[in-house]
Amino acid sequence: MVVSGKMACRTSQKHNVYWFGTNWDKDFQFLVVVNESQIQYIGEVKERYFSIENLSEITNKGHRDVITEAFNDEENDKFNGQPILILESLSNTTKIGLKYIEKGAITQSHRYFDDLELVYKQFKSE
Repeated sequence: MVVSGKMACRTSQKHNVYWFGTNWDKDFQFLVVVNESQIQYIGEVKERYFSIENLSEITNKGHRDVITEAFNDEENDKFNGQPILILESLSNTTKIGLKYIEKGAITQSHRYFDDLELVYKQFKSE
């Protein structure tokens, strides 16, 4: 899945965490974060926390701590029962920094792709 925005960049790059809307209807294995039409982060989903009402329900203390830290870093965002992902950065990829080919945004919120290669076809190097 591809998402865009500054918050997505900050939480994924700094914490390898991402949270999203409860109405998103598909599961996914990889997250690509785009900001200002460039790929900023690519991560593989390692853990999913769905249908939790509060963060204390997360039994893995390491995950709970990093999620709490990520939310604390985002001044205007609080946990509201939304799904949360723990990611593993694929930072060795040469795809970071690629620019979106088309004019406009690749997504206004989120966009699903069947695999990473289909995402990469939408971007080019300068």
